[in-house]
Amino acid sequence: MKKFSLLILLMCLTIGVLSGCMSDQTIKSGEEDNNLEEVEQNHEELSKLAAENEELQRQIESYEMEAENLQQYIISYQSQIDEMFNLLNEDQKLALAQAYWQYELTVNETNIPDDGVIEIENQEVVISLSQHQSEDTYLPYELIELGRLSGEYFHEHIIQVKPEQDEETWRDGTIVTAYELIFTDLASGSEVEITITDELKERLGLQTDLLIIRIK
Repeated sequence: MKKFSLLILLMCLTIGVLSGCMSDQTIKSGEEDNNLEEVEQNHEELSKLAAENEELQRQIESYEMEAENLQQYIISYQSQIDEMFNLLNEDQKLALAQAYWQYELTVNETNIPDDGVIEIENQEVVISLSQHQSEDTYLPYELIELGRLSGEYFHEHIIQVKPEQDEETWRDGTIVTAYELIFTDLASGSEVEITITDELKERLGLQTDLLIIRIK
């Protein structure tokens, strides 16, 4: 009877040990599967990133080639312009430079006629002299500067205003600058006389340097 009990005990111990080993192997197997899956995911992600990096590198090389070609085109274009300038005489160069700068003299946003006389119904009058700079930059800087009205400030070409304005203002933009004379309450039948330089008269295409604004 004792031998039988001892045999049963040994069998139970053996089964317990085997069960523990199998359980441990199952856990290890599960961990290995998880590790393998994680490695595969990391590999796929790295492969994807590598492919994206290669594509970006190809795009960079393409852009660099385009930029180089564009730079060569600009150099060639500027060289042709320089050759053309060398063929121009001084008067032609000056005319080209003056075309870079546009001047406009308006009264309440209406251009002054060639004879210099304009009638306005509104008793509030805004006289505006504006300078417009072309956005084209193919001309040499020295030549561009020759095209401006002489002097430091273009509004100095308005020599005299009678009667004197109530206000004066500046509007300064990227390519357009305007100098404004404002009359807030002119009487009906009154006149405003503006004397400008011959240089400004020629740039505006006017026939006279004395401009008259009549209030109806």
